[in-house]
Amino acid sequence: MEHRKCAICNDKAEVHHLDAVGMGRDRNDIVHVGMNAIALCRKHHIQAHNMGKNEFLKQYHVYGIILDSYLCKILNLGRKAVYNELFERDKQFLQLEEVRE
Repeated sequence: MEHRKCAICNDKAEVHHLDAVGMGRDRNDIVHVGMNAIALCRKHHIQAHNMGKNEFLKQYHVYGIILDSYLCKILNLGRKAVYNELFERDKQFLQLEEVRE
């Protein structure tokens, strides 16, 4: 996901949300942290929408991953101010953990 490579064919990919986005849930306003997503090229992204989530995942034997604040920042997914704050908090936490060891 981090390197934007399709989970099926390894071509350049975009984020495919396995949890519903749209229909009142604006992708630029929602918090993506905790959502389930997969990286798919344009061809496979369209196929996933046409087939439906369950059939697509079953056919290709793939699954999504839960987005964390790091991935949301790297992928530039909505609510940028929130992600920057979460990323900085996580970064500080990880640095503290390194010092304790």
